[in-house]
Formats: sequence, C-alpha cells, structure tokens
Amino acid sequence: VWTVGDIILSLVAEINQRGFAIDGLYDHLVRDLSRSKSWIKRAIIFRRELPTADLIPADLPWQHCRSAPKAAARLIRHGKAELLRPPRK
Repeated sequence: VWTVGDIILSLVAEINQRGFAIDGLYDHLVRDLSRSKSWIKRAIIFRRELPTADLIPADLPWQHCRSAPKAAARLIRHGKAELLRPPRK
C-alpha cells in the first residue's frame, strides 16, 4: 500500500512539474487500479506520513492500518507499531 501511495504522489508531482493537470485523477485511479476512492486516499495519506517503507514492519498487515492510516503511520514512524496489533487472547 505504501508503494502505491508513493507511485501516485510521484506521478502527481511529475505531472505538476510539467505544468499539466488531470481532471478527475481519483476517478482514473479507481478505474485503473480497481480500488475504491477511499482506499486510494488512505494509501496516499499513509505514504505522506511515512518517509520510507523500511519503517513498516514486514509482518504488519494493512488491515491494522487502513481505518486510521495517518495515526497508524505516525505510530510506525515513532517505533510503536506494536500498538496497532490487536491484543492477544
């Protein structure tokens, strides 16, 4: 998910740098990626909050981050990813 957000942010930056704009960018991404608009927005938020994917624990599934990607990314960035995991029974 972080990688998708990174690619989208890079694409938008390059388009802007070249002086172009894409009307309905989210609609194009929804169609092309077969993902919901909210999923795409969450991926972008998650990526904006994390400078590098290396910070994300390999065993941390997206489902633990998707409901609050900004808060999850901040916890990960501050080394508190364990707080995202559900308590063990």
